[in-house]
Amino acid sequence: MFDLWSEASRRVVFAARFEAGSVGCPLIDTEHLLLGMVRVDPASVRAIGANVSIQQIKTRAQEWHVDGKSIPTFEDLATTEDLARVFERATVEAKAAGCRVVRTEHVLFALMSETGCHAAVILEERGGRLANAISLLRSVDGSTGQASMEFDPPFTFD
Repeated sequence: MFDLWSEASRRVVFAARFEAGSVGCPLIDTEHLLLGMVRVDPASVRAIGANVSIQQIKTRAQEWHVDGKSIPTFEDLATTEDLARVFERATVEAKAAGCRVVRTEHVLFALMSETGCHAAVILEERGGRLANAISLLRSVDGSTGQASMEFDPPFTFD
């Protein structure tokens, strides 16, 4: 599925997997993907009007998940149904727009579109608006570039 995703979008997913595993969550959920978005493409998150920090997301996520023993990154984690729909929606939107890859803007729009999911709730609480996500999505051309990628990894390579 991720072979048509941009490098930045794949990094978002990788960071989401890391975030879920680091708190012992056996399923990757939308708030973990939002953490990945804030780490990899904070400019797009700000562009939809959301003013949210990594710590604010983590604090809110504790309302939905009980932290447990860390899960090593070599172990696969399943996704929630909400997250599976987000992945599908991002892919569909990219294809419908004629984009050659799924960019982070598609992922962010899909998160906001999954009404009621944890990430959408957090984004809305912090000022994010679906109308802004639609505008951001319309600004994306078919390129594979990801000019706004910053990538603040949740870990270091020593």
